[in-house]
Amino acid sequence: MKEILQKIILVLFACIILVVSATVSYSLLNKKISLPSLPALSIDIPKIPWFDKNEEVLTKEKEDETKDAYQSLSDDRKKRYEVYGKLHPELDEETVKLQVNIGLDRPFYENTKEITDTASFPILVNKYNHLPENYIPNNLVLLDETHQVTAETKVAFDLLNQAAQSKGYTIGIEAAYVGFEEQKTIYAETVKQFSTEAADKRKARAGYSEHQTGCALDVYAPKENGYFEYSDTFLWLKDNGWQYGFILRYPANKTAITGYQYNPGHITYVGEDVARRMHEEGIATLEEYFAMNMKE
Repeated sequence: MKEILQKIILVLFACIILVVSATVSYSLLNKKISLPSLPALSIDIPKIPWFDKNEEVLTKEKEDETKDAYQSLSDDRKKRYEVYGKLHPELDEETVKLQVNIGLDRPFYENTKEITDTASFPILVNKYNHLPENYIPNNLVLLDETHQVTAETKVAFDLLNQAAQSKGYTIGIEAAYVGFEEQKTIYAETVKQFSTEAADKRKARAGYSEHQTGCALDVYAPKENGYFEYSDTFLWLKDNGWQYGFILRYPANKTAITGYQYNPGHITYVGEDVARRMHEEGIATLEEYFAMNMKE
């Protein structure tokens, strides 16, 4: 009997403790009991490397926030990405974005823009961007007896030509600055000789020619026979032109981007910084360079 009473007392005591604990907890939750404030403790807790949000972690978080390539774009650009991506499911997201930024989701010579900031350098003149009809560079100088280029282009070409000559090569000039009216004549003659489709791959329509900038040159090897692209002069120029700010403007296998067939003799002065970056990063065309650096 005594043992039974002890068990009953223990059970009652446990119940009392449970009731008191529940009451205290309920009161604290409802702020009915105020506990005395404890003194603030100053403890130096060492940082755990994988929990410390360093710059790399913050950068990764930023990338995750902007992972959706369409998030910060204008509605028009966003829609163009989406439509072009559906039409070309074989392309990854970055390629879709690059090609739309170039303008390749639209036919050449459609939805074109006139270049208003003609003082910028380099200028992207192509089948989506044209110069004003009356545009003439204000710093044209004679490159030789008959050809004109901008003063900066002449300085760069002279250095390029001197370097070539030191290696035994000579770079001849076939064309340099070409004005709007002359462009019209050249294009019309090319259409007459071939067809509009074929002419568009060979020559620019008036206003859409880089030659109007005064920074483009058509060159050849006067001391070598045969096609320029197989000459020693061209091989040297292809490997070294970037050091003097020149790029091969219409390279092989890039017709889909530039709209022009391979033209080994057409070089363009874009400045040493741009030419060096294109060379180091393997950027083949000016269209791709501008698209990669487009502000959105």
